[in-house]
Amino acid sequence: MLYIFVLIIILAILGAKWVSAPEKKPVRPAETPAPSEKTAPPEEVTKMSLNTITLISEAFDRHNIKYRAIENETLSLIEAGFNIQGGPAVRFHFFSQDDDRNDVQIRIAGILCKVEKEKRAAILEACNRINSEMRFLKFYLDKDGDVMGQADLPAAVSEDCVGECCFELFVRGMQILDRCYHYFPEAYYSAPASGNRELLKEVLKELQNHPVTLPDDNGKQ
Repeated sequence: MLYIFVLIIILAILGAKWVSAPEKKPVRPAETPAPSEKTAPPEEVTKMSLNTITLISEAFDRHNIKYRAIENETLSLIEAGFNIQGGPAVRFHFFSQDDDRNDVQIRIAGILCKVEKEKRAAILEACNRINSEMRFLKFYLDKDGDVMGQADLPAAVSEDCVGECCFELFVRGMQILDRCYHYFPEAYYSAPASGNRELLKEVLKELQNHPVTLPDDNGKQ
């Protein structure tokens, strides 16, 4: 009897400890934080960064646009050209000096070159006419008298958009020039030429110094 009583006491003590002991939950392994620009090694950041000029090249390759790429320490450049319908062969220049911000500038050269000073006012009017009628690109006269086209991408354009944006501006530039290029030769050839103006000045001066007199009815000068 005593033996049974002692056994009951021991079982009661063990049961109390089992009830009071906290339930152990399975331990989950700590999750590995995703790599960030601050924690990743510099060489991995360099490998993961996509160059702006590479993104434009990839977009032009997808759309079968012929181009040539030029890269050096200070400038990245892509040149793509096309022939204007009824006009010259022009060159689109896509260049960036800040790859971290996709800061792409677009310039169009070869539209009209070395415009004489006497004709520049008429050409500026042609530029303003196109600028008022068309969007996306603007045209101007530079210091050398060359007509240039220009466009600029916002600095915050994302990497997955910059290439397609440049392709779209290239296509729109072709469309605008095919449609409106004739404004430039029309303005150029309607403006007075410098040679004709100088010749007219010389003729007027000669007439002033040596006036022409007509004979009277009697044949006298």
